[in-house]
Amino acid sequence: MTDIREVVNQTTHEVQVNDGENQDLRFTVPAGRQWTGSMWVPWAGHQDEMWKSITIKWGNRNRYWVFQRYGGSDHGDIKCSAMGDFDNSGRVSNGIEGGRKRLVIRNNDTLFLEWISYP
Repeated sequence: MTDIREVVNQTTHEVQVNDGENQDLRFTVPAGRQWTGSMWVPWAGHQDEMWKSITIKWGNRNRYWVFQRYGGSDHGDIKCSAMGDFDNSGRVSNGIEGGRKRLVIRNNDTLFLEWISYP
């Protein structure tokens, strides 16, 4: 399991984050700020499960769908899609499964995951 403990917004626009599997988990991260909490990355194994994804939105449009892949040769990878398309998703930079992570939305609007440790 992968637990996102922080979302860091390095962009100049606020972003909205929504956990499709947990509708109670929705939040906004202002430009240049961060959110701290706990958000499990949902598992998806095919297109019909993309509704579970964590969506990242700005400018009134979903920009990324983030999920953890099950099945296939890339089982466990943290994937993202810019179109909500399971088959055309790519691995999030440093998207290795498991543990506590920080999701960084970079100033060039790309995503990056990094390991973090908490007591």
